[in-house]
Amino acid sequence: MGNCIDYLNRYGRKELSEMPFNDVDSLILCQLSYLKFEGMVPELAKRRKSMKIMDLFIHPQRETLFIDDRYEAQNRSLFEAVAFSKRFQNLKMNHFSYLIDFDKQIQFAAITFFLEDGTTYVAYRGTDETIIGWKEDFNMAFKTPIPSQLLAVEYLNKVSRRIKGDFIVGGHSKGGNLAVYASMKCDEEVKGRIRRIYTNDGPGFVKEVFSSAEFESIKSRITKIVPQSSLIGMLLQHQEEYQVIQSCGKGVAQHDPYTWEVKDGIFVHKNDLNQGRKLFNERLNQWVESLDEEERTVFVETLFKIISVTEAETLMDLTEEWRENSYKMVNAIKEVDADTRKMLRKIIAALFHVKKGKKAVAIEKRKRI
Repeated sequence: MGNCIDYLNRYGRKELSEMPFNDVDSLILCQLSYLKFEGMVPELAKRRKSMKIMDLFIHPQRETLFIDDRYEAQNRSLFEAVAFSKRFQNLKMNHFSYLIDFDKQIQFAAITFFLEDGTTYVAYRGTDETIIGWKEDFNMAFKTPIPSQLLAVEYLNKVSRRIKGDFIVGGHSKGGNLAVYASMKCDEEVKGRIRRIYTNDGPGFVKEVFSSAEFESIKSRITKIVPQSSLIGMLLQHQEEYQVIQSCGKGVAQHDPYTWEVKDGIFVHKNDLNQGRKLFNERLNQWVESLDEEERTVFVETLFKIISVTEAETLMDLTEEWRENSYKMVNAIKEVDADTRKMLRKIIAALFHVKKGKKAVAIEKRKRI
């Protein structure tokens, strides 16, 4: 078994006419959206000719594509595999949009890909390596709308005026949530042209969204994919169906698309989520749903205020010094009410269950200190 890079190394010689676009191809485009295209790919605000993948490969600023330390090596390998595959060698990109505003808690990026077979794929970038990005995941699951969701709708409406025919919308993590939200809220003419919507381990929505006529109008076109120990993708999960796939990662690390296993050209599927994680997700969602909007906001603010005591700026910072950081966070919880404290401890344990199962055990022991 391998991952999406191994998939390209094996099947990249097959053109889309030989092997139709599939779920793994979708994940590849979603992962490409994480590359730092700023200053290279034509922006949405400017009407310029689309750029080819090989144009990027020889671009003098190419190295800036990979400045995300978290997945630098994997992103570089994926980019090169895409550029030199028959499957994607004529891939074109356009309409890049990017905005980050720490004060308003916005981290937004989107790009449109044009494949040789005529497929147009609108991809929303997911959560980046920053803690603020993870906070946005929680915010978008617990209250709607947030600024990035509104930007996603605006982007889809604008791009649709510049492209012809039907298209696919997708994203990983927060990007998956944005893909669903934009597809729900876009203009009716645009909505009618959407063939498929991919949310790859993207968080859900409050019940009011799922019970709306807008969601009902696109529900049958949604493909939701989650790894077997999904946390982010199961936040307020009320969607009718989701596919569970196998990941070689541990805990929250399964959110990393490069851990998703591929065999014989397709994802390796599982019957259901891991039982322990499934029960935890159900309890978390039930508890969150018992809160009103103001209480949910306070919960998210409290969670990330506790994370802030570690002074970590990225998830990597948070988990590298897991002993010290988990101790700081558990101590910071002492002033919180009992019910919230109980749930926060469980989330902290889940966050640190990244590299070694012993981490979660150690944190559980600290609860009793």
